[in-house]
Amino acid sequence: MSNRLLPEPFKGLEPFAQQWGLEDEASRNLKRINSAMENLREFYQAVLPEMQSIVTYLRPVPLAELNSQQRRLLNLAKMLMEVAPAIEIFNQPDVPNSFEPERFLILPPFANTPAGLVRD
Repeated sequence: MSNRLLPEPFKGLEPFAQQWGLEDEASRNLKRINSAMENLREFYQAVLPEMQSIVTYLRPVPLAELNSQQRRLLNLAKMLMEVAPAIEIFNQPDVPNSFEPERFLILPPFANTPAGLVRD
């Protein structure tokens, strides 16, 4: 049995999997805010060139059927989306001239809330 954290085609991203493959949006947001720009750039430069391959690899698999390696790969892609504005726009981990991050409450996706679980 493999102890890989990511699917075989993405073994080059393994060094980032544990630290950056975070499951929820609030954790990804905190990771971005609390990371040095050097670390954000290193992650960004490693994952960005793989994004099309990640999308192509994951697209055929329904979200509910992702195994742990595939889910971690999806989380790396989500983390890239969290990091990209810091690299491409702000050139710093947090949004300049904005409210303190502690003032924002990141809620779970609507589908995970009691209202979202109601079925017709």
